[in-house]
Amino acid sequence: MPSVSQTAAGTYHFIGPHGVGSVTVELWGGGGTGGPAAYTTSSAGGGAGGQYAVKVCTVVPGTDYTYIVAAASTADTTNVVNGNDSTFASTVVVAKGGAGGVKTSSATSAGGVGSATSGVGDTVRAGGSGGAGQTGGPSGPSGGGGGGAGSTDVGKAGSAETPGGATTVGGGEGGAGVASANTRNNGVAAGGGGSGGLASGGSDRSGGNGAAGRADITWTLPAIGHLSCCGVGA
Repeated sequence: MPSVSQTAAGTYHFIGPHGVGSVTVELWGGGGTGGPAAYTTSSAGGGAGGQYAVKVCTVVPGTDYTYIVAAASTADTTNVVNGNDSTFASTVVVAKGGAGGVKTSSATSAGGVGSATSGVGDTVRAGGSGGAGQTGGPSGPSGGGGGGAGSTDVGKAGSAETPGGATTVGGGEGGAGVASANTRNNGVAAGGGGSGGLASGGSDRSGGNGAAGRADITWTLPAIGHLSCCGVGA
């Protein structure tokens, strides 16, 4: 069965193959970043994993369809940053990026919540939620990122500093929570959420980056009939 697979973030073009009327599109959204630690001594939650969406799409041979593989999301010291979306033909198939970890307003904060909301496909699976930041001396550990959803299951949730594990097929592991200020762990492609940020001593700290997404497109070639020559074949 012919297929194309893109794991590098970017904008791509798929040309409807000759004689093919439909293709199966699988998309993985990007992971959310870990929450910013913006409090004197604080431990932020991890980002949620990105969605998985799959749909059988009608295509016209020779027609150009644009699809986007979500870029990694970059964590910020001040703002919550959600993961980026992967899309096919703009809105025909959509795998949403995971929610960013919550910004701390006190000692700890919650992780981003995994969701299947606003995804578009015959099947949409939610990424795993990020783990919550934990109290400890002087702060932390921060929350682990949620795992990206896969083609067989929803993403695995982070639990405290433990990240959500990888999901078969395609969903990446979240970044593990950290116990040292100004350190962070990024999510793993496809769709793993970043670890929460950890602050100690008054400086705001960012969490880990959310991982990039992925796109797979597969189709079946039309059957080729027997050729008849000189009375042989049918």
